[in-house]
Amino acid sequence: MAHVAFFAAPGAGHVYPTLGIVAELVARGHRVSYASTADYSASVTGAGADFVGYETTMRAVFAGLPQFTGRDLVEVMHASLRETQAVLPVVRAAFDGDEPDVVVCDAAAPAWPGRLLAARWGVPAVQFWPNFAGNEHWSMARTYMRVNPLSRRMLTFLLGLHRLVARHGAGLTVRDLTRGGSVRANLVLLPRAFQVAGETFDSSFRFVGPCLGGRAFQGTWKRDRPERDLVLVSLGTGYNRRPEFFRACAEAFADPRWDVVMSIGGAVNPADLGELPPHIQVHRSVPQLEVLRDARLFVTHAGMGSVMEALDAGVPMLAVPQMAEQRANADRLVQLGLGRALDPDLVTAAAVRAAAEAVVDDPDVRTGVGRMQREIRSAGGAGAAADVIESAVRPPSSAPAEQIGDTP
Repeated sequence: MAHVAFFAAPGAGHVYPTLGIVAELVARGHRVSYASTADYSASVTGAGADFVGYETTMRAVFAGLPQFTGRDLVEVMHASLRETQAVLPVVRAAFDGDEPDVVVCDAAAPAWPGRLLAARWGVPAVQFWPNFAGNEHWSMARTYMRVNPLSRRMLTFLLGLHRLVARHGAGLTVRDLTRGGSVRANLVLLPRAFQVAGETFDSSFRFVGPCLGGRAFQGTWKRDRPERDLVLVSLGTGYNRRPEFFRACAEAFADPRWDVVMSIGGAVNPADLGELPPHIQVHRSVPQLEVLRDARLFVTHAGMGSVMEALDAGVPMLAVPQMAEQRANADRLVQLGLGRALDPDLVTAAAVRAAAEAVVDDPDVRTGVGRMQREIRSAGGAGAAADVIESAVRPPSSAPAEQIGDTP
């Protein structure tokens, strides 16, 4: 059996989507090591992997970038250089004498240590995309973030990146590192039908859909009033310091025909939401997969992990995106008829109420969500992802082409 090493950016939207793949590989008898921060130790070990810990340098960076513009993207790339320089020697030492047979690494820049170490160890790399994949036809940065390639900060970053790759790349190029060159395969954790310009991606991209597994570390959920329409409200784990948003939602769903579960995160004081009626529950966090199984509507920031979890459960969405990446997801939801979107700066109780009722009562939305749910079911999920990773361990000549690319 193989030793598989995972490297993901240190965020729930990057780690959680891979846990089903980890559990599937472990169930097949493989040994999995997972490099991440202490925040995700319980989730990683709960899926059956060995935890390899490191301290991230990026926490303060993301906390200060609520909108994530093109200029912000350049700053994140600089931060990713610092992160790589800090993390690389730590994880390299942790794997010394116990190198993996294959590395599964995030397409996001903070996971660069995984790509660099795969090259150093001379083992194949499989890249995963927890968000929209990018190619020469479409990319998030070109479409939703305007970056000046000749700005001083950008040129300084590129110089630093060239130095990083020259020192640690072991044959990799800058293009390999930033655009996924030399990887054995790309795992895209959404169905091709949801990917923007999905028809333009070649057979090296395998659209396996969400790879959901058990999440005992999040606790359990039991519903008290199944006769009412349940609404889940959440802005995710990143940019959720919006008490005014949660107050607007509480007012919007004041009618007791609804049951409301609000997951407000750690940055909002529940007392700031005022006195709430008993049909509105407020929690720091909830077992989202379990709550979605009972939900009629999801009011969401539209992070891709949350979007895929909702579609897998057959739940339409009202998207309130907080940053560029989430705006792309929200735009795609609207384009495909899977829900509606609201400008986060124009959220009022009346707007939320009207949009929520329109989504819940729209038969075309229900049809569209059901169709995307079937696309997810047919994409293969964790089993298909594990097949691709196992194929990467074997010499390229022995891996059947249909296991690496999409099936026709």
